[in-house]
Amino acid sequence: MLIVQLTGGLGNQLFQYAFAKSLSMESNVEMKIDTSFYEDYSWHCFSLNPFNISAQKASFEDIKAVRSTGFRYLHSIITKVFKIKKNQLTEINLRYDAKNLTPIRNAYIIGYWQSEKYFKKYKLNILEEFSIRFRPSIANQMLIDNLQKEDNSVSIHIRRGNFVNIDSVNKIHGTLEMDYYYRSIEYIKERIVQPKFYIFSDDLEWVKLNLKLDDPMYFVSINNEKTDFEDLRLMANCRHNIIANSTFSWWGAYLNMNPNKIIISPKNWYANEKMNEDTIDLIPNEWLRI
Repeated sequence: MLIVQLTGGLGNQLFQYAFAKSLSMESNVEMKIDTSFYEDYSWHCFSLNPFNISAQKASFEDIKAVRSTGFRYLHSIITKVFKIKKNQLTEINLRYDAKNLTPIRNAYIIGYWQSEKYFKKYKLNILEEFSIRFRPSIANQMLIDNLQKEDNSVSIHIRRGNFVNIDSVNKIHGTLEMDYYYRSIEYIKERIVQPKFYIFSDDLEWVKLNLKLDDPMYFVSINNEKTDFEDLRLMANCRHNIIANSTFSWWGAYLNMNPNKIIISPKNWYANEKMNEDTIDLIPNEWLRI
């Protein structure tokens, strides 16, 4: 059995699930999810309930049976005496490593696994599991209907929240300068006739004061943190996407099924330069980094 530890917000959970699901299919073993991280975590909650995921939640007994103790000597005794092989597959850094996809029978999985390369082989399976099983609300359905009629819709995601408000988070992630968005918008306007921009943010009031465009803009405010999956679905229904340094909008763009989509992502994903060096596998080759 493979058990993956889910941590962070919706975008992180989608990456973690996609990697573990692909590894389980490669290994032909059952996969479960460990959601215990959210029992005493206030920033985010387990967010995959709205999706058509097939994996069940791991019980305490499941986790105990699979997860290594972390102590090498004790781990050796358990393996030899009880004939139970426990493994812990832990991500070393943010770069893609093909060795992590080596088939394995029993493992507890810890990491972020932020690269399409980890699940590209099983992309169709992942897309099926990441379809949303709830029908859109009336307001969301009306907006989806409009987006599907348009050929020039572009989502713009501006992430602020704890990236701005919490110093420790800001030092790692940082926030994107508005110049990134203006350059991305100009790139779109050179290629798309009369684009219409749909703005997504966790701080729309700030965006309204700081993003100045002559082009048509629609500020998406019909959802909240409990229905963030609806915003993800809306982003995916836009023809093109300008994403933030955020795994949330990464998935909004990735789930966009427009074969001619233009996806623009920031060149620098983190404020930390060393961490930026490790993001070479984060952005798919078809996307543009600005």
